[in-house]
Amino acid sequence: MNELIPIEHFYRLVRFWWLIMLTGLIGGGVGAMIQYSQTPIYESKSIFYVTIDLMTLQSLNLRADQYQYNEDLALNVTYVILLSPELISKVVGECSLQGISISEGELINNNTVERKHAFWELRFRHPDPQVSHDVTNLWAEKAYETMLNWSRAGKAPRYVIFTPPTLASMPMESVNYGLNRLMLAGFLIGLMAGILIIEIYTHFSR
Repeated sequence: MNELIPIEHFYRLVRFWWLIMLTGLIGGGVGAMIQYSQTPIYESKSIFYVTIDLMTLQSLNLRADQYQYNEDLALNVTYVILLSPELISKVVGECSLQGISISEGELINNNTVERKHAFWELRFRHPDPQVSHDVTNLWAEKAYETMLNWSRAGKAPRYVIFTPPTLASMPMESVNYGLNRLMLAGFLIGLMAGILIIEIYTHFSR
């Protein structure tokens, strides 16, 4: 029985580094091929601009250290509205009226809501670019209606100012959110395969 000597394994891997790198690159390439072989996904984006009426906020006579907290808390109502069950149900119903077959689960699982300072981006992904475009804009329009309704009903802080959204344009290219992840996974698998090949070759060549 041969004794395991780690330093020998290390030098062996260093000597065959080119093989390990080659198998890693091949694995990364396979990961990219898998991604590009999948059905293309198109993403549309609508943008909301939501601000704070500082005069109204200051009239509440809050402590100075509470202003930032209340601003963030108030602006986050945008996120709550965009993903509220009330709005999701409206969007599905409106899509149905316009001949677009989509479920609440599809809306929830294929959207992204991201805040960038005072701007909120609503993105929706779908294999059909036209559906992606139409659903995103329906969602944005119904969201703005809901924002105004919440403001009138007092469900949103009265010092939050909602403005009409910038509607999405037609997506011309597909997105590849999983490309980097699949390429990394393939690269790591390739590295391990290269190491295994070296060990097997060394074992049988003794």
